[in-house]
Amino acid sequence: MLMGSHTSLVPTSCVVPQVKDVWSFVEEQRADTFEDLKDAAVAIFGDALLDDDEVTPQLMVKMLLIQMNHKTPHRRLRVLSSTEQKDLNAVANAFLELCDQSETDAYWVFEFFVVRYGILETSHETEVCVP
Repeated sequence: MLMGSHTSLVPTSCVVPQVKDVWSFVEEQRADTFEDLKDAAVAIFGDALLDDDEVTPQLMVKMLLIQMNHKTPHRRLRVLSSTEQKDLNAVANAFLELCDQSETDAYWVFEFFVVRYGILETSHETEVCVP
């Protein structure tokens, strides 16, 4: 878990609140949000994104697209090229391997990484196209 004693991939203050008293609440909320995003992505894009009920990199990318479109201000995501899709899948896969004890942690670190480095910068004039 990101809130455990191991060294995290990003500064803890960027991923969890600095007040330890709320860490369990935040962890519970992130787990619930993760499950909701997973269910939404499977409902929208199909069961093929699951591998024996485990999260796949492709599913994490779809979850991220839903999450990013959910935040305000709402905006349309730009078209992802096949190269960008493959690159995001590779990044998601790397985080799944690094956080092999928790798919939830893998997703949130992946989301933080993509948002922090502006990997999916969006424009108000483009539309989403998710193959």
